[in-house]
Amino acid sequence: MADYKNVLMALSPEEECLLDIVKNSIAGQDSDEGCGCRFMAGFDINRYDADILKEAISLAADHAVLSLIYDSLEEYSDVKAAGAVKAAKKSASTAFIQNNRLLYVTACITKLLADNNVKSVVLKGVSAARYYPSPFLRKSGDIDILAGDGENFECARRLIKGYGYIEKKHQHSQHHAEFVSDEGITIELHRLLAEPFDNQDMNVYMKKLASDMLAGCEMTEIMGYRIPVCTRTQEAYYLLVHMLQHFLRAGFGIKLLCDWVVFWNTCDDEDIRKDFVKMASESGILGFASMVTAVCVEYLGLRKENAAFIAYQDYDRQDVRLFMDEILTAEEFGKSANDRMVVMRGNSPADYMREFHHQMQLNNPKHANKIIMWPYLWAKTLVVFVHNNRNLRRVSTLKVMKKAHARSRIVKNMHIFSTEDGKR
Repeated sequence: MADYKNVLMALSPEEECLLDIVKNSIAGQDSDEGCGCRFMAGFDINRYDADILKEAISLAADHAVLSLIYDSLEEYSDVKAAGAVKAAKKSASTAFIQNNRLLYVTACITKLLADNNVKSVVLKGVSAARYYPSPFLRKSGDIDILAGDGENFECARRLIKGYGYIEKKHQHSQHHAEFVSDEGITIELHRLLAEPFDNQDMNVYMKKLASDMLAGCEMTEIMGYRIPVCTRTQEAYYLLVHMLQHFLRAGFGIKLLCDWVVFWNTCDDEDIRKDFVKMASESGILGFASMVTAVCVEYLGLRKENAAFIAYQDYDRQDVRLFMDEILTAEEFGKSANDRMVVMRGNSPADYMREFHHQMQLNNPKHANKIIMWPYLWAKTLVVFVHNNRNLRRVSTLKVMKKAHARSRIVKNMHIFSTEDGKR
């Protein structure tokens, strides 16, 4: 079998175009001419022909960054791509209106919680958008609020339902509950920062961190509203955990990398950097942080002087290119193909068994700790897995397994959930 790295293809012209435009949009400097445009050294939107630009804009839509790049498209002069540029403008206008509405609702809901002595912290969304050059152009689909577990969560649940939101009948995640309003706005009320991982130490770490985030939340003015947020160190860690959760499942796209770039490009506090490295190291995900950072430096304009503390240089360019290919292929949250489901932390039989057991636990949380029921739950998980592949995803189980095997090859050097002392 050929070495996986040796068959790696170069970026396509439309991928190069997309990354160039995104980089300019999130890391460029404001123009001195007052036109609202942003520029990086060497960036020239007109060097791309119309067909390539159309494909790049299509990719931008797939990755949910179409609204972000409109500012960089304003100077494009080829009329043959006018329709594509118009689509980007429409996306930007829609995002602006929707984000204003989400910001208002976020402020109202968190104030409601605070007025009733319920602790909460806003995750992602407006909290991540505030670091962007054009905050309202970062697309958000819902509102994420951390309330922790126990009585604080139950009080938050009652208040949100009393505000007019309906709790969805079928909840598909353990770490949050979803509520929807008459106008279609979704609130995800979080118990934990992410779905439980296949490492108990990491899950315990996340639970403690959620408690710490609520205990030390800060009220910050974001675009004219008072919003409860966690510390910047905790926010950086959450952005990383959010990426890791999606990566270990179907994958994630460029949008989450953009959050990483703008966060660290606007942070020069050495204490925050040291504290972040400590958190990522002691929880065993510093290797993943290094890879994410390396990709952002190479392709999306994260400044080297802002990134050196994460030791992104540990990976060679081939590894970085391989990871970038995984992200480009995934599109937004791995929606590009039905055979994308999970990535394992290795390709040995033990890795397959660990992931299968983990999926059984996720799908049967009420009985996952009852060892006597494991044989039945394993059989049930296998039957449901095969059935869903055939009847819902319309893809063979063998194809899903092959995709998982291929994706898992890029994980090896990240040493996910392995701490410096070799434990876990």
